[in-house]
Amino acid sequence: MAAQPESDKSIPVLATEVWDLVRAYAQQETVEPLKGLGRYAAFGIAGSLLLSVGLILLLVGGLRALQTETGTTFDGSCRGCRT
Repeated sequence: MAAQPESDKSIPVLATEVWDLVRAYAQQETVEPLKGLGRYAAFGIAGSLLLSVGLILLLVGGLRALQTETGTTFDGSCRGCRT
């Protein structure tokens, strides 16, 4: 079927074309940026989890250094406690 000249298009054909144009524009302006936002959020969540693990390991290492360097202060025994 040959393409109709612009002046010969009926109202339903024009309405269909406008609807297709609006749908394509809405998808371009909403769906595609949301995909990028999801990727951005995924990298943020992964980074925060890795940072949390690193901080926990750093704190455990600091506590271990305190236990080693302070003698019996942080060994968990209670010499002067009444039981």
